[in-house]
Amino acid sequence: MIAYNDSRNAAEVMQIILHEFAHIIMRHTQQSVNGEVEATCFALTMMLFIIIERRFHLGQTIMKTAGKFFLLKEIKKELFPPAQETA
Repeated sequence: MIAYNDSRNAAEVMQIILHEFAHIIMRHTQQSVNGEVEATCFALTMMLFIIIERRFHLGQTIMKTAGKFFLLKEIKKELFPPAQETA
């Protein structure tokens, strides 16, 4: 069971859940500095993947392009949009 304080914002709750989930899947049985670092890194990495998926819809793009170079072009286009011409 994972418990959290529901008065926190959604991002904090997600980080807490992913952090505690990491302890479970990594089978951490004792409190340790290394265990906390591993769980925190796991949680932050998963949150980054969630953010990237929500922003770029990578899952859909990968399915549509079968991993072709198109994927990199689309990400670059989103990060560095072409300058708008002024009239």
